[in-house]
Amino acid sequence: MRDTLTRMKKLMHDLGIAARGKQMTRVVELLKGEGKLVCSMAENIVTYHLEVVEETGIAPTSSGLRTIAGCVALLYTDLELQPSLERFTLHLQDGRRLQVFCKRPGWIVATGGIRND
Repeated sequence: MRDTLTRMKKLMHDLGIAARGKQMTRVVELLKGEGKLVCSMAENIVTYHLEVVEETGIAPTSSGLRTIAGCVALLYTDLELQPSLERFTLHLQDGRRLQVFCKRPGWIVATGGIRND
């Protein structure tokens, strides 16, 4: 678990989500579970560990930019998700879904918000 958190912090830094200037970041939601990763040619069962990170300005009450990113592991295969420009749909365990792309091996970033429909 500690390894995952260390890798998550490194990913957030690599993606440019670390604290910058007077802006602060905070994790507003943690998404973990087993889901389904779907693309135009395949559907895979995965485990995921994502953080919804909000970047805020000086005023703590102002809502800021939210980024959803984290790691995903393909189950029932020795393969690892590879970087691609193709968008995938990640179906979360609770029924919600989001559009993602793979930025680094095994790591995904959402291209928008979480959808409930």
